[in-house]
Amino acid sequence: MRRLLQAFGAPRVTIALMVALGTFLLAGLWIPQKSVLNRDLYLEWKGSSPQLVRALELVGLTDVHRSPIAVVIWGAFFLNLVVAVVSRAPGILRRAALSGDVPAPGALGAKHREILASALPDPLSAVAAFFSDRGYAVKVGDGRIRAVRHRLSAVATLAFHLSFVVMLAGGTASVLTRFDGFVHLGEGEEFRGDAGQYEGMPRVATRARWPGDRFTVERIAPRHEAGVVVDVTIVLRTPDGEARRLWINHPYDSPDGVSYVFKDLGFAPVLVLATRDGQELQAGGFRLDVLNGRIDNLVLAGLKIRTELFPDWYEEAGADRTRGPEVKNPVLRLAFVDGAGQTVSQRLPLGGAAELGQYQLHFVDWRYWVKLYVRSERGIGVLFAGFALAAIALAWRLIFFRRDYVVAVTAGGLEIAGRADFYTALFTEEFDATVAALRVALGDGAAEARP
Repeated sequence: MRRLLQAFGAPRVTIALMVALGTFLLAGLWIPQKSVLNRDLYLEWKGSSPQLVRALELVGLTDVHRSPIAVVIWGAFFLNLVVAVVSRAPGILRRAALSGDVPAPGALGAKHREILASALPDPLSAVAAFFSDRGYAVKVGDGRIRAVRHRLSAVATLAFHLSFVVMLAGGTASVLTRFDGFVHLGEGEEFRGDAGQYEGMPRVATRARWPGDRFTVERIAPRHEAGVVVDVTIVLRTPDGEARRLWINHPYDSPDGVSYVFKDLGFAPVLVLATRDGQELQAGGFRLDVLNGRIDNLVLAGLKIRTELFPDWYEEAGADRTRGPEVKNPVLRLAFVDGAGQTVSQRLPLGGAAELGQYQLHFVDWRYWVKLYVRSERGIGVLFAGFALAAIALAWRLIFFRRDYVVAVTAGGLEIAGRADFYTALFTEEFDATVAALRVALGDGAAEARP
């Protein structure tokens, strides 16, 4: 079992798992995903290629982040890291503590070796003092000295591997506590957090909490430049009277840990359906997706009405036109099939009325509505802590890298060997400078110390 675990924790297994995981996740970038694709488009794709989609669904490639295969690979990857850390930790800690006997210069595995001469009665003591004065940890053995700078650098390797475990904890907490859904809210509308206010059914994980925030959408103000909406300011009023704002790419993060992200802007005409004698039958704001030239359907009095908006209407050659996307003079173009099977098309300006068979439809006011993405999860902080730990450990390992010197008394004088964990060319210069300075400290005189 021990040999099996050691084999599983080998670096080649880590690389193989990373390649498998990367390949699987990359497949999700070009295969349509359920969580990204519009439901109607997904069903249309499934209807046109049922066998292909069924096969992709079977192996989890239409929802790669939640598929069992991805979970298995992730589990194997983190198990590999844990096994690697547990198996390597004792050796790393022994190396950091400089435990064991001081090796001979030839056993250090170093390419950098020199012979030093000294007329001092106790040259090893001078060597020990030389390295101690320069911040090295010095260990004295039988006729040998080991000097190590940044001896705790190897511990950063453990910290780097530990960071992945922290990320796993954060990612697991996020998955188990994730709540996400979409809600449509118009100006003046109150958000109560009821399930009926969401578009469809939100995704609620096992340990997720329903958002408990309450607020009223006080104002929705899009900003146009050169005929394009470049920003949307949304002002929310909380029950205690405080105003909260969100913009495009700038969500509102509530004290309860819930993020409200702007996703889309819509137009909501305030309509009144009445009989010809003025009896009001239905009234209210109707959220329509008709901005930017889009066409939506409105259902009133049993009629399915094709609705198009001209935000800043004007007429040209008998046709409806708009001067731009900013809503200044809104006019609705309504089209429906009447009881006789004839298509009826009417223009409905703000303040006007349109005939709907035996009814009249009045356009009395309008407002904007927004689509907000509601999301909460309680593992993001831990996940970011894991990323921070990985960055710190990596910087520590690469910047404060270990330098290792061994000096031993030989028949020809003092033999010195040196090696570094990284940057061979840089260490070559450092070794030459150290040897030159050490010659001067030993009274060798064979070379002058270089700065």
